[in-house]
Amino acid sequence: TINKVLERRTIEEPGPGELQIAVKTTGICGSDVSYYKKFANGDLCARMPLSLGHESCGVVVAIGPEVTGFKVGDRVALEVGIPCGKCTICFQGRYNLCKRMRFRSSAKSYPHFQGTLQERINHPAIWCHK
Repeated sequence: TINKVLERRTIEEPGPGELQIAVKTTGICGSDVSYYKKFANGDLCARMPLSLGHESCGVVVAIGPEVTGFKVGDRVALEVGIPCGKCTICFQGRYNLCKRMRFRSSAKSYPHFQGTLQERINHPAIWCHK
């Protein structure tokens, strides 16, 4: 049996290079449904609680150190696949193929990178688009 629970979480202030986003909209896709029903998506099995959701937009509510070009109240869409930014593939501009990609609401990385079905998340500003 898989237990589905609603958890109350706290959120830290955004760190260097991060924005805190009040999530306003999140789409539900097939991988979310699969994790919800089976706690797995293909051969990726969740090993700890996992918030779902990754097709999201929201509003900037706090700005971390070293962030420029954003202000509180900006509406943003989120790129939720975060590449390493340090490998040859990333330097070639093909970050979508990064082998160390962390993707929100996926059990591929451990600890899991929590999804966007939360009231607020901290997210790298470089992957937020006005």
